[in-house]
Amino acid sequence: MTATSTLIYDVQRIVDVQRLDGVVRITFHNGQIGQLSAEHPNFEILMIHVESELRERYPVGVFLDATGHVVDLCGAHETAVQSIKEDPEDRNSFLARFWGYSPVCCLSRDHPEFERIHATLVEAAGTQHRVWVATHSTERVEGPVDEEGFIPAYPKILDVRPVELPAEPSNGARP
Repeated sequence: MTATSTLIYDVQRIVDVQRLDGVVRITFHNGQIGQLSAEHPNFEILMIHVESELRERYPVGVFLDATGHVVDLCGAHETAVQSIKEDPEDRNSFLARFWGYSPVCCLSRDHPEFERIHATLVEAAGTQHRVWVATHSTERVEGPVDEEGFIPAYPKILDVRPVELPAEPSNGARP
């Protein structure tokens, strides 16, 4: 993969995985290649997603740095969008509610592709249009303390794309 000057967020299927000395080379459906270093702090978690999504042939949300190294990667979920609203407790975040995935996810205004992702969610909200939603593998955003004293932790959105890429499931519908 040629180095680019910007970060890359995308939803793609994994088509090949090669383990090399200290690096896992991941080839995506669009031809991009990501390098996952064995030194990555979440290497084991990310490899669970890589191996599972390669086997099941579901897309992943992927975040690559400008040199093609994997910053984060997580399985994507096909779902309809119930709503997207500004978080009344935090004006820097939006709460997205989905019908077929985690009930609430958080989109932060500081996401480098906030405008595109927000527009995609707004366009799909309340319709039958489905999206691929992928959250960060480990990042969560804490909400306000609820009536019972619990602090909710919402998955942080990595990327959202309109469903155009078929999942090609190998064993039926994804839970």
